[in-house]
Amino acid sequence: MNAIERRMRRILFYSALVFCVFGCDTKSSPNPATPNAVDVDSTGAHDVEKVATLSAPPGEAGPFLVRSDALFPTQIFGFAATETHIAIAMQSDVRDVSQCVQTQLPICFQGAALLTTRRNPNVAMRVDLYESDTQSGARVDGVESVGQYFAFAIRDGVYAGDTPRQSLAIFHQDGTTTARLDLTSPQAKCHQIALAAQEDNRVVVCRALDLNDLKSSHQIDCQSVGIATGKSSHLGSIATQAPVRSLSIIEGFDRILVAWTSNAHAYVAFLDDPDNVIDLGASTAIRPSLARGADRFAIAWQGDDGTFKIDAIYPAKQNRDDTRQTIVLNGVYERSLGALVAFSRGYAFAFRHQNTQQIAIVDADLKSWYLADNSTQWRMFSQYGALDIDNAHNGKFVWQTVESLILKTTGD
Repeated sequence: MNAIERRMRRILFYSALVFCVFGCDTKSSPNPATPNAVDVDSTGAHDVEKVATLSAPPGEAGPFLVRSDALFPTQIFGFAATETHIAIAMQSDVRDVSQCVQTQLPICFQGAALLTTRRNPNVAMRVDLYESDTQSGARVDGVESVGQYFAFAIRDGVYAGDTPRQSLAIFHQDGTTTARLDLTSPQAKCHQIALAAQEDNRVVVCRALDLNDLKSSHQIDCQSVGIATGKSSHLGSIATQAPVRSLSIIEGFDRILVAWTSNAHAYVAFLDDPDNVIDLGASTAIRPSLARGADRFAIAWQGDDGTFKIDAIYPAKQNRDDTRQTIVLNGVYERSLGALVAFSRGYAFAFRHQNTQQIAIVDADLKSWYLADNSTQWRMFSQYGALDIDNAHNGKFVWQTVESLILKTTGD
């Protein structure tokens, strides 16, 4: 990397810190850093042990600016990264019949992915995902990367009176379509879709369904889809006592962990042991977040008292022990749970607090936590990195890995 490139990266990084979508809080952290704190030495070196398998695939770390001239989104659903590319899923409201090519209506909703490379983010490509004619438009419930491919779970028609449709779109990172799989079940109502990357170039697709049978039953149904072929095979299902409000899944340790909220409680279960459902406790309906650590899963969820709770789920024991970390923030009832991500020093838990972005660093054993410097900026946060909108550059995106965001490295 030459001197000009290093200088440009520094400029973009500090620009991203100055311009913030939600505002920046400069108050000091209520929790002092512990010996487990993330630190960077004078050379910028840091411990990156296990990062490659626990967070974004290795590659350019950022932060850098992603051009979005070809797209004018009204909604941003999520993003994912391969070793070389980034895909950002978004939707635009189109009010021009000449642009609504498929529906030929004066108003339509177009979903697309902004596809760019991590090495040269200024060169972007638009990949069309859908064109919806429903009142509510569609939603991209999940975005995952598997090898050199991206998978998008699309749920269309969520309002009463709309015709519901669900599908899975798979693209190679060069922008070519690999497969489109229809997930619609005519005799079932789909509340949400969740995706998880799986080994052997496959992706797990789980849907929260209300079955229109005599029992009016509810279940989470999962299948495995070949990312390069689009061929699917059924994996199993988990019965729930009430409709599922939110759904998350993760693969690891040769098992699939499913987490959901239903009937004002948070639950987890392994897909291969559907009868052993663990009730974590009374919760809000906010979507739980799952992460895979070195020897366990971790789940972040919000209790009905407004506190954030992080539980360890052990794959061998098929249950949880008393390992739990509860994050209490001045008794403020928060309505936004971000994401839990495993990284080199344990877990990073991102959330919003009093209109500011916050990141809690939790050690790998869930024994302690502290708030990282709250000058860190993000709009969306996942295992694939952190995404922000840079107001200084006409709504362009700033992307970086979790390590880059927390450790405040500039990539040089």
